[in-house]
Amino acid sequence: MRYYVKKLFKQTHVLIVLGLFSAAWAGPLERMEIPSSPNPVGSGARALGMGGAFIAVADDATAASWNPAGIAQLPKSEVSVVGKYIQRSEDKSLDNSLSDDLSENIRDFSLNYFSAAINIPSSFNNMVFSINYQQQYDFNREWHLKVKLDNSLGETTYDMIQEGELYALGLAYGVQMSPELYLGFTFNIWEDTLAENKWTQKHIQNANVQIGPNAGISRASKHETYSFGGYNFNLGLIWKATEELKCGVVIKTPFKANLDLNQSVRTSTIFPDFPAANQSYADDREHEYHLRMPLSYGIGVSYQLMDHRLALSADIYRTHWNQFEMELNDGRRVSPISGQDMNIADIDPTTWIRCGILYDIPLDNEMLLHLRSGIFYDPAPAERSPDDYWGLTLGSGLSTKEFRIDGAYQIRFGNDVGDSLLQGLNFSQDVIEHQMFISIVYYL
Repeated sequence: MRYYVKKLFKQTHVLIVLGLFSAAWAGPLERMEIPSSPNPVGSGARALGMGGAFIAVADDATAASWNPAGIAQLPKSEVSVVGKYIQRSEDKSLDNSLSDDLSENIRDFSLNYFSAAINIPSSFNNMVFSINYQQQYDFNREWHLKVKLDNSLGETTYDMIQEGELYALGLAYGVQMSPELYLGFTFNIWEDTLAENKWTQKHIQNANVQIGPNAGISRASKHETYSFGGYNFNLGLIWKATEELKCGVVIKTPFKANLDLNQSVRTSTIFPDFPAANQSYADDREHEYHLRMPLSYGIGVSYQLMDHRLALSADIYRTHWNQFEMELNDGRRVSPISGQDMNIADIDPTTWIRCGILYDIPLDNEMLLHLRSGIFYDPAPAERSPDDYWGLTLGSGLSTKEFRIDGAYQIRFGNDVGDSLLQGLNFSQDVIEHQMFISIVYYL
């Protein structure tokens, strides 16, 4: 979340002269930056290796996030862990009168998923309980801009560093109601559990200031820490229409989350030869907001061939980002996507489409080789119309009766996206995101 950088670029010199620059930086922010896929999706190398088309498949412990009905398909109790490495490149283009084009790169390794599932077999049905710890959003991002202003400030540098992730602790239950029907739910706890559920932003701006013949240096810094908390459910169903065909449905309920902001602002303007004009300012504040997280739901199908060694799957998933809103202290409701009031914000829901294929090759009586691939369309919410992102995935794995190890690679890219981030400045960016996942499962 942050100010419109447009205002920061074009109005800073006026604010400094009037002594109002510090007050502007102390105000609350009304935009949310989520550089990872903003859709609330699942985890795991196996699922993502086949394009994320996993709603109808959902046959490992990560089903708690994709479709909790699927955990009732687990034949054994198991413990699993998933690690993720990401490299994101953003080539930014801005109004040539303000800044040259620039490129930013982010690299990060994080825990993507951890789970423990307990299978409770019976003569009537199969029941599974699981506890899951899932990364939901990735906030890591850096911006380093040099802005050319035709005014008293001259060249201005603007740096923003954003770090952190949001995780949810999920308590899941799945049950086989009949040979054809599976039901399940996950209760998600978006609070500080294994780690603090927060992210931070650091903003630093430096500029050269000129008042008559006197040259000075202006510096402003803002450090913010956001803490997030709330609760919601994932509800799922899987229906085996035939031995080959499965259908899955998942609903992720909307919820009202608490968002606490701790903000520290420091500004100074120093004129070595004109100390009477020096200024400094410090401000520390705390804010409490509410975020209304949107409803999302999806449907998937899976079809198996060649004695169940080949599987094809496809998902459609929709998120109502037009319902995503932030309640400010003054009672206003704004869109965290665009910063506009909800009554004028033009944010549409997004619908992603994912397709995948899985092929199992027996190596001997004990071991299977798994090959996977997938494609997807993964739009991101934006003012006026969603930004288009596309992706490809590849994956493979080995499994025995005692363990399973899987790896997956995903590339996600979008061209000329993000224009609503800096509206009115001819801004856009080309984004390429590489992700690698490693998943290890031990059967109990």
